[in-house]
Amino acid sequence: MKVLGKLTINTTILIATLCIIASAQAAPKLEEVAERSYLYGLQQAIFYGQRWIYTQNNVKDNEIYSGINRIFWVRKQITPDFPVVTPNATTLYGSGFLDLEAGPVVIEVPEITDRYFSVQVMDQYGIFRMIVGSPFNGTSARKYILVPPGYDKNLPASFPTTDIVQWQSKTAYIVVRMAVETGTDKEIKTINHLQDQVTTTPLAQWIANDYKGWHRQIPKYNLANTLSPKTCPPMPWGKWTNKPLSNTSHC
Repeated sequence: MKVLGKLTINTTILIATLCIIASAQAAPKLEEVAERSYLYGLQQAIFYGQRWIYTQNNVKDNEIYSGINRIFWVRKQITPDFPVVTPNATTLYGSGFLDLEAGPVVIEVPEITDRYFSVQVMDQYGIFRMIVGSPFNGTSARKYILVPPGYDKNLPASFPTTDIVQWQSKTAYIVVRMAVETGTDKEIKTINHLQDQVTTTPLAQWIANDYKGWHRQIPKYNLANTLSPKTCPPMPWGKWTNKPLSNTSHC
């Protein structure tokens, strides 16, 4: 009984000490909270700003406009006037925004055995949750499926578990890289052919197309399709409507 009593007293003293320490810690200053909030939200603000540029800002001088579930491709070697800060001239890039509002999206990659290639998919927090390609899982042709939160329908049996990616939100940013070795016209043409075989297709359309994706041309600039507050889905910079992004055909 004496031992039990001592344990109880010691425990009580320990809890009291911890409470005193916790209460003595100063509450974070407003400036510190604001700084952490800024750093936390900056990536998301950049992400959605870029998404607007890629998927909605259909104007003549926007070279990277491509719409949703389409990839903007760099089709020739980059020169110093390329409008991106940190590319390299020995890579042909592809990038775009995926929309999972209506359901999963299928990413198909052809067999590429003669050069480095990679496919990376990033969430709105700047985290690359999918990284595949020649250095990571081989050079064979493969298909992957991004599944949005809450999706409970059956998936095609042809997808192995390793290639089913449970996505954390309903939007994603994809980056594709293919190495340039010699830079000859013949090699660039070969890489362009490989680029055309990389597809990003909503699952419903993929199934309707006999279980395969297709290379969809980026819509050309059309003054009638230029986005306005009446036709745009909810996005940054004051673009608002009640229509969901996936139902807006020109985005």
